[in-house]
Amino acid sequence: MADEARYEVAKKPAPPPLALVQDYVNTTKLLYRQERLASPDLLRRWLSARRLLERDHALTVDDLRDAVDLRESLRGLMLANTTGRPNAQAVEVFNRIVGDAGLRAHLGPDARPAIEPCTSGARGGFGMIASTVLLAMIDGSWQRLKACANADCQWSFYDRSPSGSGTWCEMAVCGSRAKMRAYRQRRSTVDGPTAGPAS
Repeated sequence: MADEARYEVAKKPAPPPLALVQDYVNTTKLLYRQERLASPDLLRRWLSARRLLERDHALTVDDLRDAVDLRESLRGLMLANTTGRPNAQAVEVFNRIVGDAGLRAHLGPDARPAIEPCTSGARGGFGMIASTVLLAMIDGSWQRLKACANADCQWSFYDRSPSGSGTWCEMAVCGSRAKMRAYRQRRSTVDGPTAGPAS
């Protein structure tokens, strides 16, 4: 069986440690309706492959639900980075997951801020993902991790453009589709409904 970490090389990959968060959000491909976390066992394998969970730790359907809730809240937060529009629901779900993980802030041995979960199992794994996000928000790198503005795609990408104004995971695909959609809308507004044949 192929290593799940090689599901797809991320377009516009994020640097570590944000690569973990990008990989997590990209466990589903909305455009092709592909889902890597389709069962508690697949979730267990994903988490354990990244050392966020002990390999023999069994997960439940509730754990899977929380995993998907966290993933989609992160996508909402990334989309807010893209559009500049905050997502209150994404914030609420993220805060619930953080609370369940019992995250604790402290200084590490290097005197740098660290945030770690006070629980283990799936909640501990989710807490490690959430702590990566919080630390990236503190150091300013979070704003560069975005979700594609194409509503059919929303693939996570890291915006390395000098201005930080990237919108699409791939301009040639999603950007072109959006531009074509906007062009057709403008044409239909200008031209009006197509008249039928004269009788």
